[in-house]
This record gives sequence, structure tokens and C-alpha cells, in this order.
Amino acid sequence: MKNKNWDYITLYNVVDKGSSNISLNKVKDEEGDYPLYSAKGFYKNISFYHQEKEYIAIIKDGAGIGRLSVHPSNSSVVGTMQYLIPKDGFDIMFIRYFLQGINFNQYKQGATIPHIYFKDYKSELVPNISIIEQKRIVAEIDRLFAKIDKAIALAEESLKQAENLLLSAIKQIFDKGEEKGWSKQKFKDFALLRHGHQFRKFDYVESGIPVVKIGQCPPGNKLDLSKCNFIDVSRKNEFSDDLIKKDDLLMALTGGTLGKVTWVEDDYGIIVQNYRVGNFFTDESKFLKRFLMYSLMSPIFQSLMYSKINVAAQPNIGKEEIENLEFIVPSLEEQKKIVEQLDGLTIKLKKNQLILEDQLNYLKNLKSSILSKAFSGEL
Repeated sequence: MKNKNWDYITLYNVVDKGSSNISLNKVKDEEGDYPLYSAKGFYKNISFYHQEKEYIAIIKDGAGIGRLSVHPSNSSVVGTMQYLIPKDGFDIMFIRYFLQGINFNQYKQGATIPHIYFKDYKSELVPNISIIEQKRIVAEIDRLFAKIDKAIALAEESLKQAENLLLSAIKQIFDKGEEKGWSKQKFKDFALLRHGHQFRKFDYVESGIPVVKIGQCPPGNKLDLSKCNFIDVSRKNEFSDDLIKKDDLLMALTGGTLGKVTWVEDDYGIIVQNYRVGNFFTDESKFLKRFLMYSLMSPIFQSLMYSKINVAAQPNIGKEEIENLEFIVPSLEEQKKIVEQLDGLTIKLKKNQLILEDQLNYLKNLKSSILSKAFSGEL
């Protein structure tokens, strides 16, 4: 929505664009006094710079396209980013906030490596108002965003505390296990671990049966199938032993989420696991899988597991190492009581987490609403 009392001009007439040809490989041996920035922030100081004035940088290639940052004079960015330098009469933060309000996904091109081009979004209309009014709007956005950021930080901290509360309860229970005379057993005596098929690139097709990798197994009870590879539906019977079902207990066996567990709470239809996802099985008449889940989350198990991790390339652990770990185990009756206690706590925490997540979504969307009002003259 536009303000009928304002004039608008295209972004092309508001900023000068500039390109970078700097790659990280080219400057790996560089030393100097001038900052170089990448998509992740400050990278290093080099002996030259591209921009004499303060500027806005936008990620134009790869993950994070459209993400913005403001950098000082006498600095540069890498080639996956582009310079946007406000012309005379335009406040840099006013333009930065204007750009933040653009949905750059509508300009995205490329599937494997997404990118955006200035030529596609240069026609966005910018309010052509006095520098005094621009600065007033920026100050008001700053004030409101500071309040929102504070509320977001509080909500995120509450989410962490909720997660820590469950882990603290688990720790207290398992720390007292030896005092209560829990028996020490090897994992293979009460649980079996099965990892999936070692798929190759040529196994994957454009659509079909989703393959669950460690990246699709975030800690908790939901799988993330948004970025799965697929195998052809006709091959379903080849991987019948690798199917993931409701109430399966999965664990990442490698990478940054190694040792984190996912309880499959929903029925996702036909999906299969790959080699680095572990799936645990128990005889429920002797050992509860829900108790095993809490066991795997306990600091005692995590410490045992990390003592066996192979870190030659990236952290990983194998089926045999886990199955041969010795762990303290209570009676079936005590397992039931512990599961009932921890499940009850989990349900309460989930309710709180849903409320907090709704708050976070509202607060993040509120920023977009403020930007929309700011650039239509309603702020």
C-alpha cells in the first residue's frame, strides 16, 4: 500500500549497485587493514578495499539470498554478495529497512544454487521523502524493533529453559540409578539398533519415497521431510527393512546432531532411513522403548557414547559401539513409573512450547507489519 501524499521512485534511482569478484580462495594468503565480509559476517582483513563509503550488502547467490547487512567504508564483500550504495538524499538505514520489507523469494531463480538479480527487483518503489522524515521513520522502527527483539529473546530463553527442565529431570532420575541398584547391562541385551541403507547419488530420483537422513531428524518428535531425497516407488520392497513407522525411535549416528533422538510421533506413510540414521528396537514385554528414549537423552548415556566416538573426519559412532555400551537399567515396573512421570512432564512442556512458538511467530511477523506501515506512511 502506498501513501497518496508521497512521491515514489524506483530502487534503481535510489541506489547504485556494485559487484564483487573476490573469492575466499583468492585472499586466503592476504594480510592488511581493510575488512572483508562474507555471508557469515566478518571474514578477515585484506590489503585492499572495494568501497570508500558505507554500504548495504545483499546475498545474491546460494543459501540466505536476500539477507542484508550494513558495512563500513573502506571494506569489501565476497563475490556471492552485491553492493547497494544509497545515492545522495537517502539514509542508508532507511534503504536497508525498505529492502528488508521486500519478499526476495519472488525474484529467486535457480534450483540447485538459488540467486537473485538486481535487474529483477530494481523496479521496487521507494518513498521519495525528505531525509528528516526518513531518519524519523528509521528511529521509530529502531525503537519498535528493539522492543520486539527483547520479547523474542525472552521467548527463546523460555524455550531453552523448557528443554533444560526435561533434561534436568532425566538427569536427576538416572543419577540415582546406581543407588537404587539398577543392573548394569550391555545395550544389545535389551535393545537392538538398525541403521538404514547406504544410498548412492544414482539411487535418487526427482520424486517418490522420501529418504530420511540425519538432517531430517531434528531432536523431538517431528521429522522434517521438506528437503528429502527420493527413491523410486517401484523399489519399495528392496528397502522393506529400512522403513520408518509411527513410534519408531531414531538417532543421528554422525554429524552435528550425533546422539540426538527423534521419536516418530506421526504416520508419514512410506519413508525409508539412510545409513547414518539409527532405529532402535526393544521387546516391550521386557524393556520399554519410551524408557530407552529417555535413557538415550540422559547425560550418562551421552557421556558413554561420546567416549566411543570416532572423530577422524566428522564425529560418528557405529552400531556395534552403541550395542556394546554398558548401561544401568531398572526393572520393568520402575521403567513404567519413570516413563509415566517424564511423559507427563513432556506433555506440560509441549503445551508451553507451542504457546511460546506462537508468540515467536507473532513477534517475527510483527516486524514485517511494522515495515509495511513504515513505507506506506502509517508509522
